[in-house]
Amino acid sequence: MSTITSTVTVNASLDTAWEAISNVGHVENWHPGVKRSPVLTAEPTGIGAQRRCDMFDGTSVVETITALKDREMVQVELSEFPMPFDRASIVLRLQELGPKQVEINLECDFDVNDGLDAEMLKPTMNQTFAHILDGLDQHLVTGERIDDPSPES
Repeated sequence: MSTITSTVTVNASLDTAWEAISNVGHVENWHPGVKRSPVLTAEPTGIGAQRRCDMFDGTSVVETITALKDREMVQVELSEFPMPFDRASIVLRLQELGPKQVEINLECDFDVNDGLDAEMLKPTMNQTFAHILDGLDQHLVTGERIDDPSPES
């Protein structure tokens, strides 16, 4: 198993940040690579809530909330993806630093397909996760949808 971690401090309330990450249908508003994110379950929040992220590059991934702690943490398990992983899960943790300031930590645990070197994937994944958190930060500050699928090199 390999792990990647990325952190951003955003100028938003804890409630605003929690609403953005805990509702599975909202990821299309802040994840720069997600074109749309239809909800696949009756409820868009809570354990078991599921979405399909349709990416700008034509690929998709199904994400299911497998754990959460109100206003603190949400964990999603990824499935049905074309990436070079056998398994992947993402945990987003929130920590309130002040009335309008929240630290958001993204941690991805993954196993790669046989024959691949996880260490070689980490620089690209670090760049991608930083880009995703930057999109979340921009969305929380501006309220605008973020459509910027490629992280800058």
